[in-house]
Amino acid sequence: MEQILKTEIVGILNAIQRGNALVMSANESIPEDVETSEQKFDLVDSKDGIPIRAFETGTAHYINGEENNTYNLKIICYDDFIHKFTFDDGNGHAHVSRLKDGVRVAEL
Repeated sequence: MEQILKTEIVGILNAIQRGNALVMSANESIPEDVETSEQKFDLVDSKDGIPIRAFETGTAHYINGEENNTYNLKIICYDDFIHKFTFDDGNGHAHVSRLKDGVRVAEL
């Protein structure tokens, strides 16, 4: 999954980004992840790299296996990854979206 994000998403962004943004390489931005083996937890779209929340306090509820038999899960912070794609336009704007006007992050 990480390789898909690094190659596919970066390729899409390079194809639809603003003309003055530098072309990105697949290794330029690495998706962050968190691991858990908790039996019950929630996930939220985060901007702090911490998508796991206490059970029934977030957006999506997960039950991981049985109480004494859970799986080690790796959760990729997709929302954080997508929102990293900004650049400095050289005109005093350090966090300009790479996406052209009219293209929303939610569409990726």
